[in-house]
Amino acid sequence: MKKDLSFYNQSTEEILHNLATNKGGLNNDEAKRRLGIYGLNVLKPKRQSWLKRFLEPFSSIFVSILIVAMIISLWSHEQIDAVVIGFVLVLNAAIYYIQQYSATRVLQTLKQQGLGRVHVKRGGAIIEILNSYLVPGDIVYLQEGLKVPADGYVIEADNLHVDEAILTGESLPVHKNSEALLGIHEVYEQTNMVFMDTLIHNGNGIMVVTATGNQTEIGAISTLISGADLGRSPIERKIDDFTKKLALVIGVVGALVFALALARGISTAEALRFSLALIVSVVPEGLPVALTVVLLLSAKKLTKVKALVKKISSIETLGAVTLIATDKTGTLTKNRLSVAEMIFSAQQEKDFGRAVMASLNGDEDLHTDALDSIFYQPFV
Repeated sequence: MKKDLSFYNQSTEEILHNLATNKGGLNNDEAKRRLGIYGLNVLKPKRQSWLKRFLEPFSSIFVSILIVAMIISLWSHEQIDAVVIGFVLVLNAAIYYIQQYSATRVLQTLKQQGLGRVHVKRGGAIIEILNSYLVPGDIVYLQEGLKVPADGYVIEADNLHVDEAILTGESLPVHKNSEALLGIHEVYEQTNMVFMDTLIHNGNGIMVVTATGNQTEIGAISTLISGADLGRSPIERKIDDFTKKLALVIGVVGALVFALALARGISTAEALRFSLALIVSVVPEGLPVALTVVLLLSAKKLTKVKALVKKISSIETLGAVTLIATDKTGTLTKNRLSVAEMIFSAQQEKDFGRAVMASLNGDEDLHTDALDSIFYQPFV
């Protein structure tokens, strides 16, 4: 077999051979070995170094100016000013760290809730395990209502239909089978593959795991999102711009005061100390904390409507958004349609219902679409 063939181009026998498994499943020792190689079957965000996370609240130009002002205060023996500025810096950083910790803890809790149990065949016996312990080569049983725990190739299917809206945006379930496909196919065309986090709409089947964690299709999307460089938010750019202008004005005023002090016969050291003290005094030390507190209160309000804020500066970014272009099906919506209201002129409601169902399904009493089934119920 050619090694460059995609999974969906292969037959069941080729898939099992290339994954070094069989319909009896992996033995426990081999499963543990593969778990050590591939890791847990969970989506892992892009890791940041602890140093970068620590320095994050000190990365703005304004905070840099405050740090310089604190150093100047210490050099000028203005301990009170230095303590005030230091307190502001620590408080601002503490609020940032607390918000990050709270958001991270909630995200971890949500991930734990997303863990489920699946039936797999290990060593010829069917057992139940957490889906996070799945590895490539595992034989997994698919049942109606189950969320697909990993990417896999369908080796057996019995009227298997999968809702892939979360991945492809397609509203209708996709019929799955175990037949190899020829040529190149997009994800939504791969009828012999099932993908992590999609939902078994109806039917059942058996799959062999081909990819786990970040190696899955949904994992590739997660990696792409976490690796995106979103840059600085609008409010951060505004503050940076304000800080640059403020620094220029303060620098000019400080230089002018220093020159006037020398002209009046004040010693150079005293004139420099006076100029630096003036520069420090005009720096608005409370601005970062005031801004952080306002955004933090906004984040707390958003939590009441089930919106999780990880980076509080993104709140202002959201407020600046004027247009959102997105594929809503399966992402912003649940892809569960329902009839909100019916207006008809028929004498009897059942007659109206029968007419509607006939227009949908003809003479056959079939309700393959979930909306048709919901719509039909009041009239049977």
